[in-house]
Amino acid sequence: MRLKSSLKQIRLKGTIIFLLWTGFCLCFLSGCSKRKPTEPPPSPKAYMLYIVNNSRGCVYEVDTNTATVVDTIYFGDPPFGTMLLGISPDGSILYVYIPEHHAFYEIDTRTKEIKYTGSNSSVYISPDGKYLFTSRCGSSGKKGICVIDACTHQYLCYDTTYEIGPFGSLTFDRKSPRVYGILDLGGVGVFNYQTFSWERTFEIVSSEYEGIKLGLSALILSPDGKTLYFTGGFSSIGTFGVYDLTEDSLVFEYHVLLAPEHSLFQLAYLAISPDGRYVYVTDPGGYQLWPPYPEGEIWVFDTQDYTFSFISTDTIVPPGLAGSMATCDIEVTPDGKKAYVSDWWYTIVVINLETNNIIDTIQVEKGGYKATYLAIQTRP
Repeated sequence: MRLKSSLKQIRLKGTIIFLLWTGFCLCFLSGCSKRKPTEPPPSPKAYMLYIVNNSRGCVYEVDTNTATVVDTIYFGDPPFGTMLLGISPDGSILYVYIPEHHAFYEIDTRTKEIKYTGSNSSVYISPDGKYLFTSRCGSSGKKGICVIDACTHQYLCYDTTYEIGPFGSLTFDRKSPRVYGILDLGGVGVFNYQTFSWERTFEIVSSEYEGIKLGLSALILSPDGKTLYFTGGFSSIGTFGVYDLTEDSLVFEYHVLLAPEHSLFQLAYLAISPDGRYVYVTDPGGYQLWPPYPEGEIWVFDTQDYTFSFISTDTIVPPGLAGSMATCDIEVTPDGKKAYVSDWWYTIVVINLETNNIIDTIQVEKGGYKATYLAIQTRP
């Protein structure tokens, strides 16, 4: 009996193996073994762009992959004057300053929740994200440089030795704990935020041009920390220059003679490509004057051969306006492929930096006046 039972089990196992093998062969021959179609790779994460709209009292969040507004953050009833904007190095916190509130807002870029409101903050953030810098020191309102702990919002340093100039006047060295600032009395100061002390001050622009004293309006430091680029001027003179920090000398200066109502380079904005090869200069036209008379160009400065080329904005005219576009702030994506440029109205221009061609425009709320300052995430 046991022998017959064993034989039955062997036959049953053999039958099962045979059926499985036959099924496998049939599936293979009928195409069951073919691979599934390859799914398209997921879209790359977008660098999020943030745009201030002063008249509406809000900040727009733009997906740079699609060039569309995906969210809007409101701060109450407008108007708000000139709101300022900054973003943490990891892109997690948006810093907004509203003059009418005399306060800074820190916003979680993921949840859009306000994490902090108060005066102990800034739109200037150190490259490591640990420190905030402001030119107004404490409740006294004295101008100088103050360093704030980004986590605790406590003042770490309060120094009024030198007065720092307006927004756009600080630029950070990414290779050392140094920040360069335009001084109200002229020249540039170098502040070490590790030792909380001024290292030195120096003149960066020739003091006069044909008897006209020139001032500074904007600074930007090269990625290697060796060169400063600046704009400035006075009245009918605009200037752009290059200062070599290793040689401690002015190595290039370009002056533009302007009509009295024009201010090219005097209040222009600067951006630099991640590799340091190109510096971009916008043209806001006559600042707070009407009409603005912009040139309709964004200047592109080649840092290797000290030459200019130009990106024309003549084809971009906000509806209801005549003349060229008055370009304002500019931000370059961390990969160096695109730049975003605001105007004084509600158009954002998208530029392909490989070809220096305008490839798209972003329209924020129609009729929204003063879509000015920009900030872009350094990490998608």
